This record gives sequence, C-alpha cells and structure tokens, in this order.
Amino acid sequence: MYINGLASISAQKTYDESFPEEIIHHEGPIFPIQAPPYKEYIPAAQIRRMGAAVKYGVVASKMALEQAGNPALDAILTGTGVGCIRDSEQFLSNLLENDEQYLTPTAFVQSTHNTVGAQIALGLGCKAYNLSYVNAASSFEAALYDAHLQFKLGEVNNVLVGGVDEKADITYGLFMQAGLIKKEDGGATYSEGAHFFALGKEKRDSCAAEILSVKVQNRVDAEQFPTFISDFLQRQNISLKDIDVFILGKNDDPNDQEFNSVFLEMISPEVPVLQYKHLTGEYNTSSGFAVWLGHWVAKNQAIPEVCKIRGEERQGYRFILLYNQYRGLDHSLILLRSC
Repeated sequence: MYINGLASISAQKTYDESFPEEIIHHEGPIFPIQAPPYKEYIPAAQIRRMGAAVKYGVVASKMALEQAGNPALDAILTGTGVGCIRDSEQFLSNLLENDEQYLTPTAFVQSTHNTVGAQIALGLGCKAYNLSYVNAASSFEAALYDAHLQFKLGEVNNVLVGGVDEKADITYGLFMQAGLIKKEDGGATYSEGAHFFALGKEKRDSCAAEILSVKVQNRVDAEQFPTFISDFLQRQNISLKDIDVFILGKNDDPNDQEFNSVFLEMISPEVPVLQYKHLTGEYNTSSGFAVWLGHWVAKNQAIPEVCKIRGEERQGYRFILLYNQYRGLDHSLILLRSC
C-alpha cells in the first residue's frame, strides 16, 4: 500500500510544513488542537453545522486526496474511538434538561460513529465501500488492516484510510475521575486529532513510503511479547536488526509503561527510537500520527530531534516499525518501507 497522500491535524501544526521546526509546547493535562483554515476546504455555511470530528476528518481527507491527485476511491475506511462524542453529550444533556421533551434530532443524527466517513463520502459523491471501525485504541489500525486485506485480495486500487477522535468536556471529565487523564498520581496527557492517508496500488511521485503489513492483537502476555514482534517481522522476511528506526506510542502515564519498557529492552541502544505522544497527546486514534511521522522520516531521511528517545543517526532509513498499545491492551504493529 503506497502512501500517495497524507494529512495530519493534531496538537502540533502538522497540517502545513511547520513541523518539526515549529513545536508548540503545551501545558495542562489536555492539549488543544491546532486547527487548519477550515474555510479553505469547507463552505462557511457547512462549517457551522459540523461537529469537531467531522471538520477534522473532512479537511484532513481533502488534504490527503489532493496530495494524491484526487484519485477515484474504491473504499473509505475510518477508525474512531469515541466518534462524535460532543454531539452525543449535547443530545443527552438536552434530554435531561428538557425532561425528555421538545428535542431536536440533529445532535442525535450527527452523533453516530460513522458520521465522519459518511460526510467524506457525501462531499466526494463516493458510493464505494465505506466502513467505520470502533475498536478503542486499535480503531485506526483496524481500518488500516481492512485496507491491507482489500489490496491483498485485489479488490481495490485506491483507498482513503483515516483515524479521528475529538475531545468532549463531560467524557474527558469522567476520564480524569477514572485516572486515565493526567493527575498527580498518574494518567496520560490527552488531546484529539485526525490523520488520513490516500493509499494506492500504484506509486505516485508524492509517495515516500509504503505500508508493508499491519498486525493487531488485543492481549499479549509480557513473556510472549518478543515472539509477538518477531513473528510479525519474520512474515516479511526481516528481523529486528533490519529495522532502521522505531516509533513507539509511549505516553507519559507512569502506570502504562510495562510493554514500552520490554520493547526498549529488545532494541539495540544504537538504533533510533522515536516517540510522539508528548507532542500530540493520547487518544484512541493517535497512532495515526505515528504513520504520518514514519512517512516524514522516510521522505526526509532524517529524524526530528524533538521526537528522539535514544539512538544514533543513520545514513538512511528504509524499514520503520511502529508499535502502540494502551494500558496493556490493543497492541499493534505497522511496518513501513521507504520507497
């Protein structure tokens, strides 16, 4: 799967060429998103009726498709952990405040998890295969895995794959009470974002990397973790020694480091290891940023210092391995190759 176009909307200015020269250092437990100029991509009248996740997804998808030359799509695959949660909160709040009477259906209609994928398809006039995946911290990977299967079966030539999640006051307040969002005794820094990729069977000039394989597994024993990784790489006829750079989905929650520590122990200290959640925050589809970052490394044949955990610079970066998990669950591996 060639990455012919891509776009990222995150807590950093990744929608233009600012990253990594311009880094925004946020404070607090929830990072605000750096919004792109919506009016350049969406008519003003439509923007007012769109929820946050829909705006992020529509703009990111248009940016990615423009890079790829606006190909005719055979599928639109979207991953999201919480969907359009703000509209869900609004509808339920109105339900309680109005004693279940005089309710308008707009917020309810727009709150479904497949709203983003549907709005993208409506805007493009695309009636192709369209699915949304809601698989917690592996939602994006589930969508990407579906694309991988479709390409492998020869069913598609061009596919749009993305992940999008938005923050919401009530939900994130509950996350904070549950200890998921950063407090003094633990929790991770959270945020929101959208990452979309125009994948093609044929390589275009805009392509700098291809996705070779994807693996998702809900549970992995710590003792079997090395086997989990080695089996994945062996299927591609390579080993850990062949990987030129690792991108680790490590957040800042001290209670969520067991598998990250095991992963780092497996890798030679000389090989570069990158992280990104200290810049983008944690959310269910934040791993989409890792693919965006991997493509950046492949395109520039360099690693951004602000993302580096350890390792030494190399002359080139061919194989890039991405690993992510959340609280010991939803383990995923994505292998990229520069091209």
